[in-house]
Formats: sequence, C-alpha cells, structure tokens
Amino acid sequence: MYLPTTTRLALTAPLRATLAAFVVAVTLGAGAAPAAVAAPTCDVTALEWSELSAAMLSEAERVCLGASITGVVGHLTVGGAGKTLDLNGFDLSVWGEDRHAAIEVPAGTSLTLEATGGGSLIATGGTEGAGIGGSGDSRISQYGHSGSITILSGTHTFAGGMSSAGIGAGWGGDAGPVVISGGTVTITSGPYGAGIGGGDGGDGASVTITGGVVSIEAGYLGAGIGGGVYGAGADVDISGGRLSILAGCRAATIGAGAAGTESGTLTVAGLSAASATGAGTAQSCSDHPVGVGAETGLTESGPGVSAVMESRDETADLPAWTQITYFYEVLGNVDGVVTEIDGSPVAYGDRVAALPDVAAPDSRRLDSWRINGPEGPVFDLTMSVTAPLTLFARWADATESAPEQTPQLAATGAAPVAVPGGAAAGLLALGLAALIWRGRAMTGRSR
Repeated sequence: MYLPTTTRLALTAPLRATLAAFVVAVTLGAGAAPAAVAAPTCDVTALEWSELSAAMLSEAERVCLGASITGVVGHLTVGGAGKTLDLNGFDLSVWGEDRHAAIEVPAGTSLTLEATGGGSLIATGGTEGAGIGGSGDSRISQYGHSGSITILSGTHTFAGGMSSAGIGAGWGGDAGPVVISGGTVTITSGPYGAGIGGGDGGDGASVTITGGVVSIEAGYLGAGIGGGVYGAGADVDISGGRLSILAGCRAATIGAGAAGTESGTLTVAGLSAASATGAGTAQSCSDHPVGVGAETGLTESGPGVSAVMESRDETADLPAWTQITYFYEVLGNVDGVVTEIDGSPVAYGDRVAALPDVAAPDSRRLDSWRINGPEGPVFDLTMSVTAPLTLFARWADATESAPEQTPQLAATGAAPVAVPGGAAAGLLALGLAALIWRGRAMTGRSR
C-alpha cells in the first residue's frame, strides 16, 4: 500500500521519539557505567618551542605540550600569577643560559607541573640559575628569589647551576613554597645551593611532600632541603612517598646550610622512631661549621614509615644522609576473610611480589583480583603500590569457557573484551534502530 510522504513523515516522527525514549530507558536500565572524568581543558597546546615560550608568558592558565620539545638552550618564564604546565604524554628538556633558571618561576608567581598520560621534564639551570625557580645575577646583585612550585605527576630531573638550588632559588635568593605529591623527581643543586630551597646565602621555604619517589643530592655546603650556604631551614612536612636525601658537606639533610644557624622544623607523619647510621659519601670539607638539622616532630597517625638518619657532629667528614620510606599494607579479601598478602607492607612505589594462591569453594574458579571490591578494576603485578590496598578475589563458574573469538576479531588481531552494561545497552539500541530502518526499507519496496 502506498502512503503519501506527509503520512509517512507523520508516522516516523513518533517512531523516532519512541526510539529515543527506548534507547534512554534501556541505557539507564542496563546500569551504564559512569562517564569517565574528562581531562582538563588546555588553554594552549604547544607544538614547538616558540609556541611554548609565548604561552608560558601569556595569561593562559593551563599550557599543554602537543609534541616533544627537547635539547633546547633557553629558558621558560612563568607570566601571570599562576600557571599549570601539563607534559600531556610528551618530553621536554631545557638547558638554561647563564644567570637564568631553565624554568623561571619568579617570586609572586606559581607553577604546577602535571603529566596527564605521562611525560618527562629535564630542566638544567645555567650559572646562578635554578633548575626550576629563581634566576640570580651576582654581577648586578640580582637575588634569585623563587615563587611557588607544585609537582603532581610525571618524571622530572632538575639540576641547579652554580650557587643555585635544583628546585627553588638562584644566586642569593630565598625559596618559595614547594609541594610534591607524586611522580618521580630527581634533584641536584649546584655548589652552595640547597637541593630544594635557597640559593647561595638564601633561605629555604615550606616544603610539603605527600607522595612520589624523590631523590635529592645537594651541592657543596648546601642543605638537602632547606638553606643554601649560610641560609636557614624552614618548615618541612612529610606524609608519604619515598625520599633519599644527601646533604652537601657540613650542611643538614633537612635544615640549614653550612654555617646556617636557623634550623626550621620537620614533621613526619606516622613515624614512631628514627634510627641513626653512618651512611654517606666522603667529601673534602672546609672549615665551615655544620648547619643545624631541623627539630623533628613525630605523629603516630598515618601509614607505616621507616627513617634512617645519619648522626653527625662538627668534626664529621661525611655529608649527612637521610632516607624516609613509607610502607603501605596490602590485604587480600577472600569471601569476606581479610588476610595480609605475603611481603606486605610494601614500600611506596614498589610492586606486590606475588598474589596468594587461593582455592575456590564449590565449582568456582578464581577469575581475577580486583581493587576496592569484586567489581573494581583488575589488579596485576605490574602496578606500583602508592596507598593502602585491599584486593578482592572475584570468582567465576569453573565450567564457563571463554567466548570464541569472532572471525572479524581474529582478522584484526584484536583481543576479545567484555562489554560493560552501558556499552551493551548502546549496542542493543543500535541493533533496534537498524531493525526499524530495515523494516522501513522493506515497506518502501512493497509499495
């Protein structure tokens, strides 16, 4: 039977509305997975050095790499009050010119470093410039004070030039606040500068470390975290991560630089006792008096932690050395019975050595270990432990066999994957739409 066009349109409009409502209902009823959190929007995505340099000076708040930029001799300067630099899965390496930090964060500004999808940064300061932070110039008595620096993720290597910190101030400058909450961060300072903190003659500022693998080696006479030579320490709070700190000769690992007299404070969460050993690397020391270490405050809350701190006095010929490592408990939950997994607790950033061999009751088999619950993400032995962890045993029917791979999948070499509820609902809706379209096509042919 032939239907006029207007009649067919009148029929298809309600059909479309019904189909749309059905798709929504099926998707919600199938328990669609929550939408993934969208990555932060980039104000500028830089593909080359000139674009990156201009973006860092601009008022853009979030600057992302769009390609790797390496081997540059120059410097980036933070413009505006605050900025985020996202490596965005790419690599960046910068060598600063003399009297410049590789990445300048002037006093009064702030920079947050992030690595969405990974990425690495190498920043090496020129003479009197920090790896990241302040740029000093002794020729014109320009002190290299630095602003606020935060590191959230990524792999970073910072090296200060002569008289400058790895992270912090350049020549003669005082540091701004530093926060590290993740990533792998390797820091070295030039002679007379702190690893994190002040430049030659400059003071440290507050440092907060809540996570990450952090290795610090200070240059001659500089504190690991704190003051450059003659400089004061500040307040340091540590509540997570894995730290290895080597001070410059006659300086404190955390506290004042050589000849400095103001120590600052050190608070370590979860630490019940510190043991003293004689670890360190021999150096030839000058007659500078030893910088004083920070007064340590201990708290009993938080995860387990071990600390090894070298004891020393004014006659010591070894630089001070400190190691602070947090350990996190890893538990297994098998049908509500919670037990510790062998090798637990695990040091921050390390991996679980082996998962327990458990026997399933009845006719079930172990399907996988899941994080935070039987329906959580799959856990495997390649994952690093950076927080307390409970793994749940998820069972499957031992008689179930894996679904056969379709010829199409085999042809592409793609592995078969389970379809989550939301995706299954979407496929069902697409199938329904195709069926309706096929019916309409057949109706048209029957006219």
